[in-house]
Amino acid sequence: MLSNFDIEEICADYGVPLVGVYMKNELPTEVRDGNYIINLQSSSEGNGTHWTALVIDKQNAFFMDSFGAYPSQDIVRFVKKRKGLHLGYNNFIIQNIDSNFCGYFCIALFIYLRLNPGKLFHNANMFVSGFNDNSKSNDAVLKSFFLQNTRGKLPRLIQRLMRLK
Repeated sequence: MLSNFDIEEICADYGVPLVGVYMKNELPTEVRDGNYIINLQSSSEGNGTHWTALVIDKQNAFFMDSFGAYPSQDIVRFVKKRKGLHLGYNNFIIQNIDSNFCGYFCIALFIYLRLNPGKLFHNANMFVSGFNDNSKSNDAVLKSFFLQNTRGKLPRLIQRLMRLK
């Protein structure tokens, strides 16, 4: 599993701006436009279990859990701090239960949205629908995505992903 430092490094390597990497109970007080990585474990419970992505763009917010789960109450409360913000989310499982690539799926979403600017909900749906119904094969789809969207040499942490099974 990626650490918060690994996530920040990969995002920097790909030119993906982050608002921040947070535990679900430590989200900021202000809702800003941008990319958030949120771990679904509370900081009082441990060092983290599962990374999810939240993108906020003007009046729209998109939450992606690669296991297809609805956003936690902590995330819903955070989004509701900005009046009029519409929250969408995926319910399609793209990560196999035996995979630990959740952070990579989140970063890939951010890269995809940066490369395909425009309507947030439409483009996020296009990203998710690029994966297979058979979640066991999606780690390979994810690796292919990173290979196709790398300019020049693969970043160190993406090289590590390519070696993982």
